[in-house]
Amino acid sequence: MIPKKFILFAENHKVKKVKRIDRHSSEGEWNPFKNEIKILSTIPKERQGQRYCHELVHCILDHLGYDELSRDEIFVDQFGKCLHQILTTSQYD
Repeated sequence: MIPKKFILFAENHKVKKVKRIDRHSSEGEWNPFKNEIKILSTIPKERQGQRYCHELVHCILDHLGYDELSRDEIFVDQFGKCLHQILTTSQYD
């Protein structure tokens, strides 16, 4: 479910699973200067997916210019969890 890369607004973005994140006790990180999302590989797969969606929300909001909303961790976390649930429970014909 977690891609290695994606394109948003015609810009390439990388997604990396890493064993350690520099920020204390963080499970993921969005770096707007590198267009890169890092996900902690040592957490359970379900949480990796949730964390990816969380960081993806930061990425989208930053690209749209909603910097203040992107800093609202409660909003970003809840939106990311909703997105993850939709993506993992959707059924297709």
